[in-house]
Parts: sequence; C-alpha cells; structure tokens
Amino acid sequence: MVNYIRAPEHGINRLQTLPLSKRLLNEVHAVLLEDVRGQSQPPGELRITQNWIGEPGCTLETATFVPPPPDVMITALDDLERYLHSEVQSSHWFRSL
Repeated sequence: MVNYIRAPEHGINRLQTLPLSKRLLNEVHAVLLEDVRGQSQPPGELRITQNWIGEPGCTLETATFVPPPPDVMITALDDLERYLHSEVQSSHWFRSL
C-alpha cells in the first residue's frame, strides 16, 4: 500500500529534472513494484508478451479484459511521448512582458 504513495511522489519529484516520458513512467512503475507480489517480473520495463485479466485459469479468449498487444502499446506510448514533447515545445508557458 505504501508504494501507491511512494510511486507518485517519486514521479512528481523526478519531474523537476526529467520530462514526462516513458523513462519516467518506467521509474514510477519500478517504485510501485518494490517489495510486492509481481516484483519477480521486470519492474520498470514494458511488457513484451500479451497479458490479460480474468478468472483463474481463463484464456485470452475468455478474459474479462485484454489490454493492447505489446507492439500496439509501445507504438501508442511512443506517440504519446512525441505528442507531449511537441506540446511542450509549442506552448508558451510564461506570459510575455
């Protein structure tokens, strides 16, 4: 439970020196998985295999939820990162004097 507090705090602190990016999301994910079930998975890394959520023993076809396949997810995150970068570059954050 404490990681649900630590992870966003880490992300907010890192925004001082790192833009919102896949790298930052991976760092936050690594903090979230510290010392919990699932830490045997590579924390802070994007998945490379298809996963799903459902009743124990369910298959991909009978799952309650199936997220996008890894290649689609990675492409979407790349697109998001490019979009955020372009928005920051084109935005005027400060008022002109």
